[in-house]
Amino acid sequence: MAGIGFELQKVLDKDKSYFNKFNVALKSMFITSGPWIISIITLLLIKIFVSDITNKDIFISFLNVLVYSFIFSMIISSPFINVITRYLSDLIYIEKFDRIFPLFISSSIVIGGLSFGISALYIFFFTNLVEFIVNISAMFAALSILWLIMVFVSTLRNYNLVTYSFLFGMLISFILLYFVLNNSLNELLQGFTIGILITISILMAKLNFDFKSDITFDFKFLFLKKYIPLFLSGFLFYLAIWIDKFVYWFSNKGVELTEGFFFFPQYDFVIFIAYLIIIPTTAYFTIYVETTFYEHQRNYFSAIENKKTLSVIKNYEKELQNSFLKGLINVSIFQFTIALFFILSLQYFLDSSTLNIGSIPILRIVVLAVSLQMVLNVLIIFLYYFDYQKEVLIISTIYLILNFSLTLFYKDFGFEYVGYSFFYSTLITLFLSLIIAMYKIDKINFYTFTNNEV
Repeated sequence: MAGIGFELQKVLDKDKSYFNKFNVALKSMFITSGPWIISIITLLLIKIFVSDITNKDIFISFLNVLVYSFIFSMIISSPFINVITRYLSDLIYIEKFDRIFPLFISSSIVIGGLSFGISALYIFFFTNLVEFIVNISAMFAALSILWLIMVFVSTLRNYNLVTYSFLFGMLISFILLYFVLNNSLNELLQGFTIGILITISILMAKLNFDFKSDITFDFKFLFLKKYIPLFLSGFLFYLAIWIDKFVYWFSNKGVELTEGFFFFPQYDFVIFIAYLIIIPTTAYFTIYVETTFYEHQRNYFSAIENKKTLSVIKNYEKELQNSFLKGLINVSIFQFTIALFFILSLQYFLDSSTLNIGSIPILRIVVLAVSLQMVLNVLIIFLYYFDYQKEVLIISTIYLILNFSLTLFYKDFGFEYVGYSFFYSTLITLFLSLIIAMYKIDKINFYTFTNNEV
């Protein structure tokens, strides 16, 4: 994402007007969080506008399928995406640009096929929606590929196309669901899936245009043993994020709205709302923080590769460490400012909204937990910049164990304690991650020279 962050910075440097800043902020949010936005906003629009024009039972089944698809497509695709991100970076570094589009095709086949298969098996064995199995599995696979294509977005550098492709796909989905495809569950599924496929098709065509190749496939990423920690950490981290929700689903607070689809509605909807507050911070990190950190990291490693003197390398080391600390502090301030504004404005928004968000205390603690998770995400990205794969795997494992065990402890407590397991597990994991990151960054020279041939 740093690549497209530099492109957006150039636009800001040319025109510093408020309108241009807003325009760049909007585009950066779609570029960094496209699947989040297209899923959550479309979900809210559907809930507000489409629920009154379709059968209630059909609509509930559609929402159930959509939420499950959103969550589990993320969990299933994330380990592959972790590996593909690193492999794609390696291809760019060695300037094998002709392998980029074959990599996308190959990874789409793997992730899309696996997602379709897992979805079909679940629908067949655990639900009463077998007659809709093809459309449900197709939507699930499409969402998984949408997560995947975000990895390749940074190679395009065309932020306008990326933004408009997401907006256009989201608009098509809403129009189809509101005016045309709303008479059956199959139609609702098809309308939403068509919008996703339109977005994917536009970005896929651009990838093919920019990175023409004589080969069709590149499945090498599946057989690189050195990336196994990346695969495992990707799976464990996203499982850790959602594990508390799964525990609540099967507790005495959970309900089975449709056969095979368990929820804790008051908590689940709060989670989806709360995650909206990290979208601006993700964009801010991409444009302002990651680009600066990347430049300092590049200067540091270039000094080593070009065999500069130790004093020069130490100067770059100090600049890199300061960039890390400054970036972490800036992201934390930015995120918690948004969180504080959201919490203080909560009562007003709830009173003036027709949305049934549930309990204000739950939303408050979840907003804080999500904010902590955003800072944790940044720490993990910084660790990945130095290829600390095993450290991220340890952090992801700790996070999963903490969130799972604390939720088991809290699940039978009163409603006012919901969300605290997510908050405390994220807080503890963030604290431990900060210790690991500070130690590793402080000794960056030692680990760079001992772990690499320089």
